Amino acid sequence: MTLLDSPPDAPPVHLALARKWRPRRFAEVIGQEQTLAVLTGALSSGRVHHAFMFTGIRGIGKTTLARIFAKALNCENPSGAEPCCECSSCRQLEAGSHPDMIEIDAASTTQVDSMRELLDSARYAPALGKFKVYIIDEVHMLSRHSFNAMLKTLEEPPAHVKFVLATTDPQQVPATVQSRCLRFALRRLPVDLIVAGLTKICAAEKLVCEAGALKVIAQAADGSMRDALSIFDEAISAEALTEPSARELVGLAGGQGLRALLNHVLAGQAQEALDCAAELHRSGIAADHVLAGLIGLVHETQLAYFAPKLSAASEIAMPSLDPVRMQVVYEVAAQARERMGFALTDPQVILELALLRMLALFTETASAPAAAPASTPAPPPSVPAPTPAAPVAAATESKSKLPQTNEQWQQLCFQLAQAPQAKALAGHCVFKRAAGNVLHLELAAAKDSLHSYTSNLEQELGALCGQKIKLAINTVAEINQTTPNQQEDRQAKDADAKVIKQLEASPEFARLKSYAPDSKIVRVLPGHRQTS
Repeated sequence: MTLLDSPPDAPPVHLALARKWRPRRFAEVIGQEQTLAVLTGALSSGRVHHAFMFTGIRGIGKTTLARIFAKALNCENPSGAEPCCECSSCRQLEAGSHPDMIEIDAASTTQVDSMRELLDSARYAPALGKFKVYIIDEVHMLSRHSFNAMLKTLEEPPAHVKFVLATTDPQQVPATVQSRCLRFALRRLPVDLIVAGLTKICAAEKLVCEAGALKVIAQAADGSMRDALSIFDEAISAEALTEPSARELVGLAGGQGLRALLNHVLAGQAQEALDCAAELHRSGIAADHVLAGLIGLVHETQLAYFAPKLSAASEIAMPSLDPVRMQVVYEVAAQARERMGFALTDPQVILELALLRMLALFTETASAPAAAPASTPAPPPSVPAPTPAAPVAAATESKSKLPQTNEQWQQLCFQLAQAPQAKALAGHCVFKRAAGNVLHLELAAAKDSLHSYTSNLEQELGALCGQKIKLAINTVAEINQTTPNQQEDRQAKDADAKVIKQLEASPEFARLKSYAPDSKIVRVLPGHRQTS
């Protein structure tokens, strides 16, 4: 009796777009030109290394590229480096039934005995093709013993064996394994390239989609074409795909609501900003998506303002294009979004406190002494915390004059922010005395290795003071004065305490406390994690 795959009148099996539009040839792979050039060049010349490692985010094409590479190695009628995709070898490889392509999911093959048994088969010649190709997906999931079992075969494999390793986390792969492979880092796809791919698929599938909707999907995919196709597959269930429906699908804050929120924040309207955030929350938009949307809108606005040729944004109307305020919004939103991943507090509370912090920092910036105007307009540096404006101003006035006290030395050091090596040494030194053009400083013995930056510091101080300066740095066991680094930390803490005090006294924070009594305002520096 013969069994059919499906009844004669059964409808055709639907393939997900990510499978239907998976590249079959090198020419169909987008966004990885450098990697493709190396692989096709090696195949054309016949000088193919025995082991490769593809790294990159999920859905970027690591396994797809490995399969195309395996097809090209065993193709019966290749066109240069391209597989024909028509011969029996190519068809079997595409169907996953070729005996010489061994594809392994390392997440489910972690036992060392399984790996040894698998590698033992490498000794035998290919059954049909020219090469045996071992594709190990998510190779970082292998156990340490499995890696050790692989090493010998990976270093000196038989001539008929090729290895292709793929991983999203190359840091977890031992250096001994990486050193035996040619490594290729597959790049995230830019939004415009994903949009172009989706547009091509729309035309081929005869789908009606707004350009704005495709851009929303491409942005949500975060560089992954597979993720873009998965989202797109879900979105096209409607007759026509519009930008609002795409935003609702991916959970992004709507353009109008997000722009209104940023308008209120930039205008210093606390109550209106909180009401807008609450409305976004009621509409089902997650707090972290609101923060992500603010970051994206700040980037889009700044790009349109400072580099319009690089911006694909439509006309943007904002009440303020103050670069300092824009940078404050970015910094605070980025820190708050990072904090949401591990904080126990309600994400909506973190969002509202982030908005209040933006407004408080705007007030702090407005009350600080104005900086000297720049000769040409340029965006200011990031604003992770209020900077000690007064000492910098005092140091500017004392230019061309050597410091005579440790306090003046601290003020001078505050101006070394753009000279990291000089600042690294100066920040740990204290002033002793000045004689002629020689500055006598003391440095703690624990920081003695910073002596190598002495010439850098002499050069930077000379430029600041308008004269040649020599440094005489004496290493001592213990420093008994305040270093510039310690003074800067103290001022930053004082500024943070002042901002926190203002926030705690605000009626908005009191309202938050009424339904979240355990809420508190904590300053978390970038890179630090707050667990309670």
